[in-house]
Amino acid sequence: KLKERDWLAENISFFKPFEIGRFWIFGDHVKKIPAQWRIPLRMNAARAFGSGSHATTKGCLRAIQMIPGLKPQHILDLGCGSAILAIGAWRRWPMTKVVALDNDRVSVEVARANLRLNKVSPNSISIFVSDGFKNASLFHFSSFDLILANILARPLIQMSSEISTRLTSRGWIILSGVLKKQSVEVENAFRARGLRLWARLIDEDWVTLVMRPALIRPTFRIWRGR
Repeated sequence: KLKERDWLAENISFFKPFEIGRFWIFGDHVKKIPAQWRIPLRMNAARAFGSGSHATTKGCLRAIQMIPGLKPQHILDLGCGSAILAIGAWRRWPMTKVVALDNDRVSVEVARANLRLNKVSPNSISIFVSDGFKNASLFHFSSFDLILANILARPLIQMSSEISTRLTSRGWIILSGVLKKQSVEVENAFRARGLRLWARLIDEDWVTLVMRPALIRPTFRIWRGR
């Protein structure tokens, strides 16, 4: 037998606001408004991956802020989970159109709820259930200026051709969900598709890769988390 406990209150106490660069991530229980120069992302604990606390999500959010000079028309979040990356990308480039996909219907439900929570119009971020690129709604989008894919190493390698062919000639790809020991294999799969590494972000045992078309001759950089 267990003594009565307020499990919700305990859970909330562990999910305190935190910063990832300019992004300020917080839940409904937080009433204090962040400083104006912060980019707020309201994320409650839910059934979909992506509260912002995992090293892979942190890596993607940092990478979004590192990209210079980009004015994207279309962004893809492949395997969107809670849609934290889709919302974060839209917050940085509010004039863009974001498409978010996940093969899990529960995740899509959570992602759409997070749009409402963050007061983002469905016209700005469209969210679909899709197994890879199979949803017919994607036929309206031939290519993307930025592709976010925080999944796992094996599906990234398997989908490297499809992902790469959806990128514009001067676009950017952010790949995560990759362990350090898997990063070379993932990088090589995309190098074989004509991409080159622009940045490698290392946080704990996880790596986020930022890649660009090889013709642009990207200058490599590395970031290591604390």
